[in-house]
Amino acid sequence: VKAESLLGRFSDTTWAYRFGPPNHDVVFVSLLSGGRVVGRAFHFPTGLPIARADDLGLVATAAPEDGAFRVTLRTRKLACAVAVDARGFEPDDDFFHVEPGGERSLLLRPIGGEKKPLAARLLPVNAANATRVTLAPSGT
Repeated sequence: VKAESLLGRFSDTTWAYRFGPPNHDVVFVSLLSGGRVVGRAFHFPTGLPIARADDLGLVATAAPEDGAFRVTLRTRKLACAVAVDARGFEPDDDFFHVEPGGERSLLLRPIGGEKKPLAARLLPVNAANATRVTLAPSGT
């Protein structure tokens, strides 16, 4: 699918023509099947954003799920190459991007299968500080 057919106008989404400065920092698309996201792709026309922002608006909450923890992250700005630091847990995804205004979910499984308290943080490459994962209130 061509971006122009979706947008209804020409847009140098890859910055290949270089008609002046780029209009955007990231191009994000998701592939949906039955209303479910089955794939995501990101393109950074000028390269990965490595300048560190003080506040991306990243918030992460965790809820227990079958002996593991389901972590839901939301961000106002692009969170790039998010690393998961959760000692004693194995994440089902790591070093992923979250689009501006986006939400992502991942599962943290305890290594060794034993119950452990959760102490986790997220470290986007473009953030000045890590974001702590907080436990969601019961019943949410």
